[in-house]
Amino acid sequence: SLLKFSFNGCKYLGFICFILSFNILITILNICLLNKKLKQSFIVGYSFGFTYFLFTLSWITNSFTYVGLNIFYAYAALLSLVSLFSLYPAIACISTVYLSTNKFNLNIYFALLWTITEYLRSILFTGFPWNLVGYASYQFNHFIQIADIFGIFGVSFLLILIILLLRNKKQYIYGVVLLIASGLYGFYRVNIFSGYIIPNKTDNVILVHPSIKQSDKLNNQVFWNNIDLHVYLASIDNINKNNKTLIIWPEAAVNTVITDFIVKYLSSTVTNDNTLLLTGTDRIENNKAYNSAVVINNK
Repeated sequence: SLLKFSFNGCKYLGFICFILSFNILITILNICLLNKKLKQSFIVGYSFGFTYFLFTLSWITNSFTYVGLNIFYAYAALLSLVSLFSLYPAIACISTVYLSTNKFNLNIYFALLWTITEYLRSILFTGFPWNLVGYASYQFNHFIQIADIFGIFGVSFLLILIILLLRNKKQYIYGVVLLIASGLYGFYRVNIFSGYIIPNKTDNVILVHPSIKQSDKLNNQVFWNNIDLHVYLASIDNINKNNKTLIIWPEAAVNTVITDFIVKYLSSTVTNDNTLLLTGTDRIENNKAYNSAVVINNK
């Protein structure tokens, strides 16, 4: 249950909860390791995953009810998802206890197997790569720079491994080395690396995020009202119109399959020679629907 706070934007409190949650889990797995209690390790992993996913995914019931699903079925769908996803931590835990011979390789096996099951959850049955534990470190800029080498799964692996190594007197030096190496690489990427394209400081970026109820986004009768609200909020007066401007709208700004008429309307109302509009929309390609982003200019 503590792990929920790691995804709540509570930087230090959330990270403390992250450390505590995995320390508690590994402590219990070490107890299971003493007598190779595989059944108990599976139950522990499943319970850990169940509360983790239940608390971090509970918000999606709102989405289900907004599209007309009965509240009972919305919660039934949530519990079904949580019950399925909880199998992945359970498999990681039982495999860890089965393969481990001591506390040291238990830490390594757990970090590796947790990452493997996260990856499998992200690709199997169409994939569900939400709430990967590596995302919990998103506010620690210098640590997460390793993502450009290892990706999000590498971040998850190193994050868990470092935390577990630091908890043991005989292993903490390895955790310190990994933490310092990650930090030094992050410092280099953030403060020294010169390969990034630095935007011209005279360019404009307008980020539009209107307050529209979910029910109104799904209401075709107010579609053009929603579009015109985006247009209005993008019409900033106190900027230099001669400078290049990028206007960014949300994922569901054009909440339908985009048509030539919509493109022409946005092209004439939002853009000019120096302005581009980036917006989320839907598109149909080869009879399949895709969640997409498009860039529109004045042509």
